[in-house]
Amino acid sequence: MYSPCLNLCNISLTENIINLKRGAVKRECVFMEKFPRRLKAIRIENGKKQHEIAVHLGLSDGGYQCYEQGRGYPDVPRLYALAEYFDVSIDYLLGRTDRRELNR
Repeated sequence: MYSPCLNLCNISLTENIINLKRGAVKRECVFMEKFPRRLKAIRIENGKKQHEIAVHLGLSDGGYQCYEQGRGYPDVPRLYALAEYFDVSIDYLLGRTDRRELNR
């Protein structure tokens, strides 16, 4: 069964501890800390309701709320759709850059 709240860092506690010692988890999951905050901020800046974005993405309200709460993350097509909807780069949404501009 599909869960809209898929956690991309779904690895065991032991693996997390080992990877933390190596510094890997921090690097791999940094966007997971920034993505929910950026998504919520950009939605509010644009005066949109969660329901509007959920409908655009073909999600339930709860499915979209998982994104803003950091309990779930979009698949690639939905991530692309979010970037297009808000006219920002995917790298901006993921926190890899502070530049919103798209390279067109």
